Amino acid sequence: MKINNLCPNKTTNFAKEELENYLFSMGAPDIEITLSVENECDSLSMDDKYSINVDSSIGTISANTPRALLIAVYRYLTLIGCRFLRPGKKYEIVPVYDKIQKFFAKEEYSAHLRHRGVCIEGFDSMENIEDFLDWIPKIGFNSFFFQFKTPHTFLSRWYNYANKDGKEWTEKQSKKALDYFDTLMSKRGLIRHRMGHGWTAEIIGAKNIYGWDNENFDIPDSVKPMIAQINGKRELRNGVAVNTNLCMTNKDALDAFSSHVTNYLADNPDTEYLHIWLADGHHNFCECENCKDLTPADQYITLLNYLDSSLTKKNINTKLCLLMYEDLFWPPVKKSLDNPDRFVLMFAPIHRTFNQSYSEIKAAETIPQFNLNQTTAPKDIESNMAFLREWKKMVPCDSFVYDYYLGRAHHSDPSHFKIAKIMYNDIKAYPQMQLNGIISCQELRVAFPNAFANYAMARVTFDPEISFEEIANEYYTACYGDSANEVINIMNGLSDIFDCDYINYMFCPTPRKNSELADKMKKIPDIADKIEELIKTHNPTKYKVQEFMWNGLKFFADYIRIFALMTEYKCLGKDKEAEDIFENKLIPLVKSNEEKDQGALDASRLIQTIKSSLNGKM
Repeated sequence: MKINNLCPNKTTNFAKEELENYLFSMGAPDIEITLSVENECDSLSMDDKYSINVDSSIGTISANTPRALLIAVYRYLTLIGCRFLRPGKKYEIVPVYDKIQKFFAKEEYSAHLRHRGVCIEGFDSMENIEDFLDWIPKIGFNSFFFQFKTPHTFLSRWYNYANKDGKEWTEKQSKKALDYFDTLMSKRGLIRHRMGHGWTAEIIGAKNIYGWDNENFDIPDSVKPMIAQINGKRELRNGVAVNTNLCMTNKDALDAFSSHVTNYLADNPDTEYLHIWLADGHHNFCECENCKDLTPADQYITLLNYLDSSLTKKNINTKLCLLMYEDLFWPPVKKSLDNPDRFVLMFAPIHRTFNQSYSEIKAAETIPQFNLNQTTAPKDIESNMAFLREWKKMVPCDSFVYDYYLGRAHHSDPSHFKIAKIMYNDIKAYPQMQLNGIISCQELRVAFPNAFANYAMARVTFDPEISFEEIANEYYTACYGDSANEVINIMNGLSDIFDCDYINYMFCPTPRKNSELADKMKKIPDIADKIEELIKTHNPTKYKVQEFMWNGLKFFADYIRIFALMTEYKCLGKDKEAEDIFENKLIPLVKSNEEKDQGALDASRLIQTIKSSLNGKM
């Protein structure tokens, strides 16, 4: 076996190393493969394309960037039988062959969508993040987004809350962790998305710039004029700095924002996409005399043009992501971007329904009238599409969707099969919506009962021609062997029962009483019985990891029984009974399983989401 690397750098060297290691594990064939990168070895193209031509004992794998070359190496390994079922090397299938023909493969592709990645959410350990960064290029993703300056919010949730052991996880540790994760991303050539919320909090002088905790503190008199005036007052929004906006007609505020962005990029020059988000939440834009006649989007564009001018003067070419979200769903009216090429529009429909796909619906003809700090972002698909259309008219730049399929909505659909179908159909519709990809705002532990949803997302963003059924068969066969079709049929049946919005009440509230859904929940125990019977009778498997996946279905059967009964009670208005099931059966079950398989399910996030749904609170 010989692997040649014609364009050595840290990413192509890693691609060579990975190919050598996997091929050695597969039987070390008598084969020579040459790796190459078109044009310059350090090409900065954000679009990925590759060519795999290994149809004899001498072959080639080429790509247009080092990152695409690594993706191509993993794709070649997939074509010859390797499978990457979920984050973590122990969940991989690496076959062993004794015939060289088994190593032959040929494929040529240009990625369908430019932006294909994930944004961190949830309660995460170091291992969770490391495994996820290792996994995503293996299934075809090219980007990862660390919100805030460091991942402290997400690491501290795990180490200081969900898995508290008496030792406090510190911001210093999170900064060191980010440096480590940066080396992993750099080695893989992954595109860096950074920051998001937190700019306004830092400018105000808040200590907590890493999350949404309440932090009332005395704001210096020199800072108060920079804070958005709401109801005649300039103060923290409900005590939360991250939810507090600035006065965008205040030059000191613009200068401070510009200074913070410039300093950040000076310290982090490898950032490809810097997210310039304003405060989180809604109804928090300035109402002062100078701002009140500007829509939030006009205020936002004022800031973005100011930042672009400052960065241009310093010869900084980093792309800036602007956020279409909450009050910023209403497009600019008076302002426009001076330099659209600098920017990428991010469509973030946080309140959308997940029971319908963009592919099924036509955009509404008009959008509602805007009223400052009184409007509500839309839930229905028609309106979401209409708002995007109006923004695209005013902001002619690259764009992607920042959606929440696996952020909370998937907890309404324990099979993840229905949410995966909705997601697949949405992604197919992105080009018609002038969207060039997705950054999925999601938990990293989404492998219960398996990681099919993330796998499907990665596959269709790269290859739009592959059908949902092909992806399901490909993935489920890898997980469950010759009995895969029976598992698919069960999951498909479950997808007709669950409501993707019901548990996602925090962001997409629906009526709590629902007799139709209650009746559907009565079907779940019989399906759980079928799963348990199939676990006993399924065809023999070839790989140890497949038996592990089958064993995970036992927990899944137990979970859906409890979940269905809890949901049935809630739908019938039997709140006390639903709470009792949740507290005394569901929580102990998921916490017990987390001790056995921590990477499968974010138990704390699930508990948080269901508790919100049962309480009927947003």
